[in-house]
Amino acid sequence: MYQFLKFLFVIVFYGFISCNEKSTEKEVVKNSAKSILNCDLHEAQNEILKLPEVMSKNKMIDSLTTHKQGISLMSDSTTIDGTVFYEINAGYNSDIRYETYYNFYVEKGNCSNIKIAEPIEGDIIPISEWRMRNRDKNKKKQPANLENFPYRSFVISCGSGCAMTYSAIDIKRNSGNISVIFSVDNYIDEVLTDTFEDEFIFTYDDSNSLKKITQKGDKEDFLKTQSASSQKSFEKFATDLIQFIENKTIDTNAVATRNNPILLPLTGSTIEISDHPMTEKFEFIKIEGDIPSSVIEINKNLLLTWFDGDTERWYLVTIENKKVIDQLLVGKSETVETEKETFDNYIEFTIDKNLIVELKYSYGKGFDSRKIQKTEKYKIKSNHFVRL
Repeated sequence: MYQFLKFLFVIVFYGFISCNEKSTEKEVVKNSAKSILNCDLHEAQNEILKLPEVMSKNKMIDSLTTHKQGISLMSDSTTIDGTVFYEINAGYNSDIRYETYYNFYVEKGNCSNIKIAEPIEGDIIPISEWRMRNRDKNKKKQPANLENFPYRSFVISCGSGCAMTYSAIDIKRNSGNISVIFSVDNYIDEVLTDTFEDEFIFTYDDSNSLKKITQKGDKEDFLKTQSASSQKSFEKFATDLIQFIENKTIDTNAVATRNNPILLPLTGSTIEISDHPMTEKFEFIKIEGDIPSSVIEINKNLLLTWFDGDTERWYLVTIENKKVIDQLLVGKSETVETEKETFDNYIEFTIDKNLIVELKYSYGKGFDSRKIQKTEKYKIKSNHFVRL
């Protein structure tokens, strides 16, 4: 029988580090090595929780559940070639079922020997070999059959510092369903931590309107588990996908219209965010480690970016040669809780035809009851924001 062990990553302590404040640096290193070589189940679980693949999944679950859950571990023991290993499954324990992401094997008494089950080949191999196989496999995969599909990639946020790039590498149609295989790159604080494939089934009605999206092997609507910004990204991809499948190409006029600079003046409250999903074109944009959920091109050097999350934020960004030159926080909706009350902070923006940016800072119990505290104006000079 499996012993079900559930851990919220934010409260996991690294058991191999000595807690004795008087320990010298040499003693810490010695204790760390001793812990790895005297590997019990607790130490093995800690080693698994520190793997970048598991850390990225934990951050994703934390974001999806609004900080209520993290990665869950299920542990047992087994024997591989006469050696005893802890078998540790890492996954998501939802209300519906336990979804396994990885099957790890850690040698009892030696936490440095970590293996993983390769689901396609059925092998149990060292984790270093598994990572190399994945890198080689994804290098060989080229979306040649999708080269005329301009919106085959998009980026979603999976929490602070966490982003996932979905790139379609294969599509197949079967009646009202379209199967799409994505290559997914998972980034934590701008570092690529995991690359894997995920298959989704896009289901449409007779009028080619999206009914639902499901992961392969699952019946539940995937969109119900996603944040509002992620839903919009997948829905936008689904709209472009059915048009691509029906016409075998995307209307070039529609592409040109979407990429045209937005008309000025522009006010934050009038923008339809879902019309401007994040695309592969702007993957180089990162602010405080986060990739934007939506990007609007005002001109070739000036972008308006939107970040979803607990605190909704807008930034104006100036760019040159695919590099961010300067950034300015121009919009925000933030809920602040104190012992006495809960109130909201707002920043609202307007950009006029001369690219003069006006900001209004306010707070209140709600948007309609807010009180303006101050206003600021900025202009753009040599791709930098200068306060007037």
